[in-house]
Amino acid sequence: MKNVCKTILIVASASVLFACGSSGSGSGATGPSTGGTTGGTSGGTTGGTTTPVNSVFQGAKNLGGAAAGTATYDAAKAKYTYNFNGTEIDVTSRGITAGTVVDMTVGGNKQMIGGTTYAYSRFGAIGPVGNLDAGDVFYVGQKTVNMPTSGVAVYKGLGIGLPNGSGAGSTAFAYAPVSFDVNFGAKTISGQLDGLPTRFNQAPITGNSFAGTLSNGTQSGSYAGSFFGPTAEELGGIGKFNIDVDGNDNDVFSFGAKKQ
Repeated sequence: MKNVCKTILIVASASVLFACGSSGSGSGATGPSTGGTTGGTSGGTTGGTTTPVNSVFQGAKNLGGAAAGTATYDAAKAKYTYNFNGTEIDVTSRGITAGTVVDMTVGGNKQMIGGTTYAYSRFGAIGPVGNLDAGDVFYVGQKTVNMPTSGVAVYKGLGIGLPNGSGAGSTAFAYAPVSFDVNFGAKTISGQLDGLPTRFNQAPITGNSFAGTLSNGTQSGSYAGSFFGPTAEELGGIGKFNIDVDGNDNDVFSFGAKKQ
């Protein structure tokens, strides 16, 4: 399979790089699951403020084959988990606030968790040590019940991706800053991976969710996600680039951002 250079999220020594290679078949960027809730909380009001609905979201798997795991939020324990290859992994990273992400190895899995200082969501990547190509990306949060109906906002955060075809022995996830422009009145969202040509093309906001297309000058793809928190304080989602003309497979990544 011919190797080509793809623009996917890598930051090393504070420099944005480009990853080259091919990756697996992966999963598409689909909207949030409408499955059941966990933790016993549903939409309602507390002291006049609408509380978020607990959310259940699928992750996306880099390689084909088995289905990606499910991310859940347990309101009773204030705990975010992700089911990776049948193992429930706590991705809350409670109390860890240093740096932009939490990067750690637990058991046989390496994790890079974003949003550890966020109040309503988490996102990130999990993969087997030594073969991160076989990992998943995910996002999960407490969905906004009553979306703002006017005004504009800028959201800033991170995108976290798998190693993009570097194969067995790959030891580092990739990440880069991300920003979004949201117009609540027009119900639109657009964004970019800062310092890279990757663009989240303008897409409609439907309810508390959104879905649109990706472009980076040479490839196209899709992204989807949701807003989190009582007044849409945070957002998160998953992006996927399509198989390119040389037959190299898609790149998948998660993202999360906070209203500025």
